[in-house]
Amino acid sequence: MVDNGAELHTWEVAFKYLIKIFNKNGTLNSEVTDLQKNRKALHPIFCPSGNFLSFLPSSASIRYFKITPETLILTYTGGLLGGGVCCSSKKSVQAFSSVPANHVNVVPKEPENKSPLATDPEKFTPLTSSEKTELNNRYEMLHKENSQNSASLDKQFTEAMQIANRVSEQVIYASVSFYDLKLLMKISKVSKPFAVACELGKNFASSEFLNSPMCLGQRLKLIRVIRKYVVQDFVENRDKILKNEEMSILVKNLNEASIALENQHRLLEFVTLLEINAVRNLIERSRSTIDWWEKVAFECKEVLEVSINPQNNISQNIKKISEYFNKNWKKLNGYFTEYFIYMSLYDKSSGQQDLLEEVIRSQLKSFPDIPYEEQAALLSYIEKWIHSNKIRGKYIEEFLQSFETICSNSNWKVRIQACYLLRVLRGLKDEGIKQKAFDLSETRIKVENDEKVLAILKMPTIYSVSKKTDVKVNMVDLLDFGKIVSREGEIAQITNFFKRKPESGEQRHIVVLCGSSGIGKTATALKYAREKSASYSFIIQINCESENTIVTTYSGYAHIKKILEKDDKNAFAKLKSYLQGLTKTGLIILDDAQNFESIKEYLVDNKNIDFLATSRNANWQNKVMVSELSIEASVTALQIRLNSFEESQAQKLICEKIGGIPLTIKRVAGDILKLKTTAQSYLADFPNKLIKNQAFDLVTESLISNLPNEALEILRIIAHCAPKRIPSRMIKTVFLKSNSKSNWLKGKSALINYYFITFGELTWSIDQATSEILLKHISNEHKHQLINYLYEFFIVDPHKPELFHNILELLPHAEKILSHPPENTKEIELLAYISRAYTLVVRDSQIALIYAEKAVGALEPIKGENERAYFKLGEVFREIGKYDRSDELLRQSLSVLDNNPGTKLLADAYFALGLLYKHQILYEKSKEWFIKSLEIQEKILSPMHSDLAFTYTYIGMIFKDLGKYDQSEEYLMKALRIQEHIYQSNDPALASAYNYLGSMYRSRGKLEQSEYYLLKCLKIQENILDPLHPALAVTYNVLGKLYTDLKKWDKGEEYYLKCLHVRESLLEVKHAHLVITYQNIAIFYQKMGDLNKSEFYKSKAC
Repeated sequence: MVDNGAELHTWEVAFKYLIKIFNKNGTLNSEVTDLQKNRKALHPIFCPSGNFLSFLPSSASIRYFKITPETLILTYTGGLLGGGVCCSSKKSVQAFSSVPANHVNVVPKEPENKSPLATDPEKFTPLTSSEKTELNNRYEMLHKENSQNSASLDKQFTEAMQIANRVSEQVIYASVSFYDLKLLMKISKVSKPFAVACELGKNFASSEFLNSPMCLGQRLKLIRVIRKYVVQDFVENRDKILKNEEMSILVKNLNEASIALENQHRLLEFVTLLEINAVRNLIERSRSTIDWWEKVAFECKEVLEVSINPQNNISQNIKKISEYFNKNWKKLNGYFTEYFIYMSLYDKSSGQQDLLEEVIRSQLKSFPDIPYEEQAALLSYIEKWIHSNKIRGKYIEEFLQSFETICSNSNWKVRIQACYLLRVLRGLKDEGIKQKAFDLSETRIKVENDEKVLAILKMPTIYSVSKKTDVKVNMVDLLDFGKIVSREGEIAQITNFFKRKPESGEQRHIVVLCGSSGIGKTATALKYAREKSASYSFIIQINCESENTIVTTYSGYAHIKKILEKDDKNAFAKLKSYLQGLTKTGLIILDDAQNFESIKEYLVDNKNIDFLATSRNANWQNKVMVSELSIEASVTALQIRLNSFEESQAQKLICEKIGGIPLTIKRVAGDILKLKTTAQSYLADFPNKLIKNQAFDLVTESLISNLPNEALEILRIIAHCAPKRIPSRMIKTVFLKSNSKSNWLKGKSALINYYFITFGELTWSIDQATSEILLKHISNEHKHQLINYLYEFFIVDPHKPELFHNILELLPHAEKILSHPPENTKEIELLAYISRAYTLVVRDSQIALIYAEKAVGALEPIKGENERAYFKLGEVFREIGKYDRSDELLRQSLSVLDNNPGTKLLADAYFALGLLYKHQILYEKSKEWFIKSLEIQEKILSPMHSDLAFTYTYIGMIFKDLGKYDQSEEYLMKALRIQEHIYQSNDPALASAYNYLGSMYRSRGKLEQSEYYLLKCLKIQENILDPLHPALAVTYNVLGKLYTDLKKWDKGEEYYLKCLHVRESLLEVKHAHLVITYQNIAIFYQKMGDLNKSEFYKSKAC
């Protein structure tokens, strides 16, 4: 409001109009700004006590407005993009009392602002008929080029439709997979793009999907995927696609979705609604959009090439497109739909930072004059390009200078978009930019008077993980990262400790986050890791729940780094020596450590590696206490979980009652969402739940009792598993044994939407406190179903290392499920598999022996029902190195198996005995049992069965060890024929077969044939293995020896030095394999006659 030209009161009619009231010379006037179209109009107010609606634009229907005269609160009720409740403070109507009712002062309307794409629309002229013909010919030529790839486009269309069908089904149950949406975005082109869009939009208006706060990101991502395929259809076909039933259904669904989202008043849906409107305009093929596109496509052929054949000359074409738009900007007639198409052209660019920066620079010049839709689209693209490192830091500094003005924009929706962008800017690794963004955020918090914008400003910073950093953490935890608030103080303490690490002391490399359960220790550790990722070359998260989980997690990383060799008996010892020799910086997060003694053995004395632990125990030397969130931070955390920023007072009262423990806040948010109530109603209706230190248990039990049956059954399955990294396919497989797929989606959706689980694409996690509560709800039926799943999928095969990741993923859950004494032979066999996993995969024979002895202790006397368990345990004891125990158990299994001659299990038992005696270097006995196994296999298996190839290989190697090379060659060639038939040309099994033959021919003295097969082996290995894989070092070493025998000194030196490079990169200085390599090279140079080099490598071997 203004008194004699001074503003008396201003308020926003969320979310459509900004209204200013002026009292000038006794006349009351209003200035109304349409926030969507950025148009202003001045109107008189006739009577403050009468109808206030006369000053609103005539296009605004009177039924959408109501006013409360006592408070001057104006309400516009038409929805999110044009409605809501005014957010002004209360003002007395007395300010109007002195204004005469009959004073009228008509002020002329200001001219309407235009889009930069519509600066001079009168200059725009559609194409003539001849120009259209020429454009159509150009289209036909490009489509003809595309037709050469029609098979590929059809294949991608089939793939896209399969994923789209899956997503469409997920939408119904508000359980959309980000992973599937990412796959659809990665598919560059399909033959029928509109069909994909229609399938994706088929259920877009589903009430479950639109009402779920957890699906906020999925809704935006899904409509962007739909836009991608609609735009592809539009630019390739324009209006040639007939309006059919599918099109009508898609338009109808998008209209319904738009109305529903508008009326929900969720602040974070603005961009989603803009995307929906852009897609609707494209689908309806408005004539003006087609005219605009045809004009652009005709005048700039590169636009068509980028749109239809984007793989051709993309950088050069984008540059020419930019030049065209800069030159012809003023004559192009368009609106925000065209603006989306225009910006999406630049989105295809790669490595053209100068060009993108210039596009942003030119758009910002006209920013105040363009409609809100285009302002939002521009900010959205800038956010995306900065987040994906398409914009340089130097330009971002320039951008920040003008960005402050954008943050002060009178349109609160623009300010919210700007605040989202600020969250990205605060997370950049450039300290200067980061500090400016934080300073700007603090400034805005002080001056911002809109609660909605303030809520966005206080949301967590978005930190992108550096692409140069090797990050191996629980990605399920990381997916929840955007909801971690506050903790800046704790992160500062961690940072200061690592900057000034003590020079001495056992705990000099480790700092520990201490606090109670659910306080946010792991979240804080991951927040630190994400913020500082650019400072580390690798980040590993180790589950320290027990010694077993520690060695299992470390082993998984050792396998990922491919540093293990066949004869390595301890994966952690190998990884430890690898880490000790690293000169790169690293961060290891030891999650849920009990005390220093429990992890002492697993620390590495390397000043370049920082250790950050979390623990409920506070008895640590270097610790950072994680306390409850402040009330302000607690409210922000609750608002983020609820996706509601308009009940701050009620939300504050809830947080005051329950305290600032993030896990409790998360659980209360889930309960509010489940009950479909407001914070105010929840506060009034459920005071008995809101008791500090009891709220978590009370709310969890209440929420469990109100969950749908499908969700409760999934929880009962989860209750048997370890709480972290639960494979979703295991839960799903067990659930579907007695339920439908729709029930699975429904149950999963409930658990995700009510924050019971943290959901990733491949694994789920549940907090320890909830896991303990769920123990009351477990059933033996689900335990037996999980055991059956493990019996089928938890198979440890030493010949299939590609399955080791699956074994490591299932191992902690198998241990939890089988933590009680085994009840039957199936469970005994699974204990044997756990033991085998620790032997062959984790490489920890001590833990393996514990499980093997536990299984043996549960064995009943041998009989016709448990001979398989005896056999499996016999194999396990052989792998552990307990040969006598292995012999005893295998022969006990034969006492029953021999009664059933000709069975595969009997052949496997004979084979196991052959392996046992081979390990003991008893070659004749080994050959005897292998032959017995082969006799059965040749009768019952197909001639090209992989088991036959294994047996032929082992018999061939036994004959080699016995010096019988003719027989060795015969069997190894039999194995090779099978393997070349059943495996791809680059399969590692083939590499092994070639290696065996090369080794045999070298022992036999046929060096040229040895060279032939060893080089075939090497070619596969170099194609499929990491350049520093230990297996390559072995092959290089053998080739070095071979070329020494052949006196091909240049090649011998080449391969010895390659072997040395790999081993020096992987092994500690005094490792046995490295010492042997130095000795071999010294001998090589001695034979070559280079005594100086020989002495040098002899000295390194000492």
